[in-house]
Amino acid sequence: MKYIENNLKNIKERISLIKKENSIERDITIVAVSKTFTPLHIKTVFESGIKDIGENRYQEAKPKIDELNDLNINWHFIGTLQTNKIRKIMNSFSLIQSVSEIKHIDKIDSIAEEKKVVYPIFIEINIGEESNKSGFSIDETGKIIERIKERKNIVLKGVMCIPPYSSNPEDSRKYFQKMKKIYDELRENNNGKNIQTEELSMGMSDDFEIAVEEGATMVRIGRGIFGKRG
Repeated sequence: MKYIENNLKNIKERISLIKKENSIERDITIVAVSKTFTPLHIKTVFESGIKDIGENRYQEAKPKIDELNDLNINWHFIGTLQTNKIRKIMNSFSLIQSVSEIKHIDKIDSIAEEKKVVYPIFIEINIGEESNKSGFSIDETGKIIERIKERKNIVLKGVMCIPPYSSNPEDSRKYFQKMKKIYDELRENNNGKNIQTEELSMGMSDDFEIAVEEGATMVRIGRGIFGKRG
């Protein structure tokens, strides 16, 4: 699948150029979003140096995870989180990026306590305050952080957002700037114990360059790597 290798090469070159032009020294993790694509597609990405794979649906992802279990892949759950699927997701995925309700935090902590592990999560921020999207409001962030601090078996590793859709990628910039402010405040005021906010996950196929300019440490790219979904 040479086209995947070429797409990845192009994306990496674009990120390198942005880093050079903006004197950015931080590493940028590419999460390849493989929804609707096959284990062979994922293996091609892995062999091209991408170790982080994002999936949106447990039922679709589980057979792929099982088939590729000999590869050292970090599986990210990035889809809408259903409470009744959390245990299964935790058994298969390295981390959950889309924690968007208090009940998710409590459930993950409870299951992790049973398993005697500390499980990594990101919290999803509804940065555009859209009624049809999941995620915590900006105003809720402080309360959510305090809730996580009370738990012993989860660790907050990052924050994530999906900005409102627009045909103009530049429209995402103001939302990425808001997210960077939230991320910086978390790192400045709350880091320590189980608040270890290392990652700012934002930017997808159309706007990842703007996200990198505005502070992303992690971008989630599907179509830009794999092509259009069937």
